[in-house]
Amino acid sequence: MDPEYNYEETPETAPESAPNEYSAPQSTYDNYAEPQNTYANYSAPQRSGSKNENLAKIMFLIILVACVVLAVISVRGIIKHAGMLKQDLSSAVEHITENTEENIAERFSVNPDLGFYYDDGFYAEIDAKEIKPGLQYFYQETGVKPFIYFFSEYPDGYSEIDEVAEYVYDQIVGYEYESHLVLAWYENYADNAETYYWLGDDAEEMLSDEDLDILTENISDCYYDEDNYPSYGDFLSAAFRMTAEEIR
Repeated sequence: MDPEYNYEETPETAPESAPNEYSAPQSTYDNYAEPQNTYANYSAPQRSGSKNENLAKIMFLIILVACVVLAVISVRGIIKHAGMLKQDLSSAVEHITENTEENIAERFSVNPDLGFYYDDGFYAEIDAKEIKPGLQYFYQETGVKPFIYFFSEYPDGYSEIDEVAEYVYDQIVGYEYESHLVLAWYENYADNAETYYWLGDDAEEMLSDEDLDILTENISDCYYDEDNYPSYGDFLSAAFRMTAEEIR
C-alpha cells in the first residue's frame, strides 16, 4: 500500500518590503549646474562709423588723390611752359642780336654806307623818323635792304620810271651789292605818281613774285588811307612793316 504523504501548503507571503529608512543612492548629477555660457554677456564691438560715413571717407580720399594728381600735372605744365618761354626768349634775343644792320650787312651783300631813302628834290617833305622804322624792320626780317628814291622831275636823259630805278641801283647802290630793293617814286604837284622797283640778284632769290605783289598791294592801300597815314613817311613805313609780317 502506498505511503501517504501529507502536504501542508505554506501560505505565500509577500516578501518583506525594503526597510523604510532606505533611500536610493544620491545621483552624482543631482547637484550638477550647467556651466555658464561664456558668451552670454558678449557684446560685439561697436562700428567706428555708419555706412554713409565710410562712403564719405572714401570719396574724400578719392578727391584728395585727384587734387594731388592735378597739382602735380599743373606744376609740370608750369615748369614746361617756363622752359618753353625761356627758349622763346632766348630765340628772340638771338634773333635780335643776329638781325642788327651790321650783322645783316656782313651776311648779305648790302651797301653799309647806304641809308633807306634819298630825297632828290621831291615836292613833299620826307621825315626820316617816320619812314625809317618800317624800312628797317623789313630789312631785319627779310635780309633785303630797301632804298626809296624820291623825285619830282626826271633826270636828264631819262623818261621812264624803270630806267630811273635801274640807274639808281647802278649809280647809288652799286651792283656789287646784290641784296637791295630800289623803289623809284616819282610824284609831282599834279598828283601824278609812278613807282617802280629794281632788285639785285640776291634779293630776287630772297623775295618771290608773290612777296612783291603783297608789297605793292600794301603800298597802294596805305597810300590812299590818309586818315591813318597822313604823310609819306607814315604810309611807306607801315606798308613795308606789314609786308615783312606777312611774308616772314
